Amino acid sequence: MIIQAILFGIVEGLTEFLPISSTAHLILTHAILPLQSENSETFMIAIQLGAILAVLIRYRRYFLAFVSPRQWLSRQTGVLLTAILPVLVAGLCFYKLIKAALFSIHTIGIGLFVGALIMIWVQRRYRPETCTSVAIEQVTYRQALIIGCCQCASL
Repeated sequence: MIIQAILFGIVEGLTEFLPISSTAHLILTHAILPLQSENSETFMIAIQLGAILAVLIRYRRYFLAFVSPRQWLSRQTGVLLTAILPVLVAGLCFYKLIKAALFSIHTIGIGLFVGALIMIWVQRRYRPETCTSVAIEQVTYRQALIIGCCQCASL
């Protein structure tokens, strides 16, 4: 059990900060090395909370500034909420369908394969020198809504 926990931690640590699904990789790891526990789903959630906590610690200044009452009515908060809202609504409306259809090993395998093909296509089509990063202050509400809708597609 300890070796499996270490392996799950390695998979989570390697996949959380890459443009791939850490959850999908944890599910695949669980299929290969099933945890012999009735709390295996709770364990997989807890291991992901470690990665989330690492992000919160690393970017604590940003998050602390974001949760301050002065920030709540800012444009930046409005843009973030606009980007989050579509996926929250989709997740709430389609939770059972998502859970039933998209968490199977076959669906995950297909999704990872298709996702890899899309990333390769985008990488070849859009060279890094043509892409620029944008500060959140520059993101419009329309762009935030488009980002939120694209997140829905990722479900």
